[in-house]
Amino acid sequence: MPLLSSPTTASAPTILSTHTYPHRSVPKTSISHPINISWIVPDEYLPFLSFSDLPDNIDLFDLTDPAMAKQLEPQLEKARSNLRPPSRRMGNLALSSCPGKKVRLTGPVRGRAAINRDLDLDFARMRSFGITTLVCCLDDNELGFLGASWPKYYEAAKRHNLDIIRLPMVEGSCPETIADIHAVVQMVDDKIRQGENVLTHCRGGVGRAGLFACCWLLKNLLCLSAERAIRYVRIRRSVKAIETMRQAEFIIHYSHYVGKLLDQQQHRDLDQKAGFSVSSSPSSSLSPRPLLMAHTDHTLAVPSVSDISSLERAMRIGQANPSQTAQAL
Repeated sequence: MPLLSSPTTASAPTILSTHTYPHRSVPKTSISHPINISWIVPDEYLPFLSFSDLPDNIDLFDLTDPAMAKQLEPQLEKARSNLRPPSRRMGNLALSSCPGKKVRLTGPVRGRAAINRDLDLDFARMRSFGITTLVCCLDDNELGFLGASWPKYYEAAKRHNLDIIRLPMVEGSCPETIADIHAVVQMVDDKIRQGENVLTHCRGGVGRAGLFACCWLLKNLLCLSAERAIRYVRIRRSVKAIETMRQAEFIIHYSHYVGKLLDQQQHRDLDQKAGFSVSSSPSSSLSPRPLLMAHTDHTLAVPSVSDISSLERAMRIGQANPSQTAQAL
């Protein structure tokens, strides 16, 4: 706004200040930018998946290609026609950033705007989508750093009738054991089979939450390899999903574990056909010890698809021939 001169100095030239003040952007809020919720399974496939598995050798990544989806439609239609409609439609898995997040409030950092979210508004939006359970991938310290301290988070979730499952991971990293994540995947599976929607989040909803989504997809055979699960989550959520090679390696380890479960199930089925007594479910021998990971660095550096593919191939070779593991990696 121009300076107004006084009557006694009307004839003097007006001097405008050349000092510039730092630009302060308007923070993104839960009202101006409602929390972005990304659904993992497309809505059009939920009725089918509620009463049938995908046909063999087809996964959700195949169906992201319109030409492939059209080509596979006869197989999907055949599977639909052979089964009765479900009594209950399955739920879905969603990803988001941290509800109630407050960062960069003093101004933009490297072009990234301030964020000042509200826990109650974010949780209310989640409930409006039928979400009943949250998988929180943050520990108490990180929640506090993001302005959503655990006591506030917990109380707000209770007000909105949201259940919470804790699965804390260090940024850029992963759970310490397969057992840690598998237990949560099974809990989430139970909820989704009952028709409930579950949301998982970390700080931005791409790295640690993306890792959980990949494991859930692999456990349910909705993606048939770690690489395909990662590529699929990048399509559904963000091209930056899975932010480190350490996270990619963990997903590959989990994929191998799911493969072992399937092998056990096949052996059980064969034994049952042969008349042998078998246990009610395959045994999942999970070591409580932390995984031995080749990648220890969890500095954020989004790995390329080719790097992930090479790692998965190398780990497959190592699994078939353990003596070659170190050389392959």
